[in-house]
Amino acid sequence: MPVSYQIRASRIDTIAHGQVSVQDFHQHLLERSRDDRVGDGLCELIDATQVTKVTFSPFDVPHLVKCQEQHAYLFYPIPLAIVATDPLAFGFARSFETLTGRGNRLIRVCATRRDAERWLDAVARTPRPTPGKDRTVRVGTPASSSDS
Repeated sequence: MPVSYQIRASRIDTIAHGQVSVQDFHQHLLERSRDDRVGDGLCELIDATQVTKVTFSPFDVPHLVKCQEQHAYLFYPIPLAIVATDPLAFGFARSFETLTGRGNRLIRVCATRRDAERWLDAVARTPRPTPGKDRTVRVGTPASSSDS
């Protein structure tokens, strides 16, 4: 399988290697959504530095975003860092970041694993909304929790 993952501490480490298709990422999302260990409090790092060929076009990126959104209802959208060094893979990842970032998901594309890990560590220290609670942030007013 060109996309595989393992869970370590509070992070999902995903490796994409070789020739990768839209179906491969869709299958990854499906498997991950069925994994009982995946949930709030985790973040994900996708290492795409070993991808040798991307077998989809820029027109397929919105489909990947839709797949991600379909599986996101099963768990709180977790922060995601993508590491890509190939210019084509990096461009696809940036398109995914742009389209996915319109929602409430934190996502970043990095050129190095070190930068990705630093960003994920910083995000992990930042409080996130609780699943099922109001995710509205009002600028200029202190955050309060009326449902507690």
